[in-house]
Amino acid sequence: MRPLIFLFIVVLVGCTNINSGVQAPPNSFRFGDLIEVPGASKEYLYNLAMIHLAKTYVSSSSVIQYASQEHGRIIGRARMSVTVHDGLVSTLSSYSHSIDIEVVDGKVRYYYDDFSLYRPAMYVNELLAIKEEVDDLKIEMRRAILSPSAPLKP
Repeated sequence: MRPLIFLFIVVLVGCTNINSGVQAPPNSFRFGDLIEVPGASKEYLYNLAMIHLAKTYVSSSSVIQYASQEHGRIIGRARMSVTVHDGLVSTLSSYSHSIDIEVVDGKVRYYYDDFSLYRPAMYVNELLAIKEEVDDLKIEMRRAILSPSAPLKP
């Protein structure tokens, strides 16, 4: 019995490929949207986007790579975890993605793209889980811009 358990563990560990980042094919998926807020200033929308990043990511200061209120641009790279369901097994997996937010008077355009996946053995299920996660991020971004919890002066 012990040799069977040992063999099972060896096969299980051998088939697991941890921390081997796999870059998704270029432009395989890019999620984004344009949010229009008539009458809102660029500064107001920029501040809402920064607040959204601070509330969404554990350490927004490590996520944001470039931020310029003058140019209305925020660019960052984030790493997140997602639960991947594969039949009877659920595992926690990691992925990273870039964030690009452009702000002008009355409009916010944002994109989530450049995804890197960790654990390619579950590639298809991971893509589905990440898509669901990004759909939630899109909803949160829209909610943060259109109905902020703490109103700022537009």
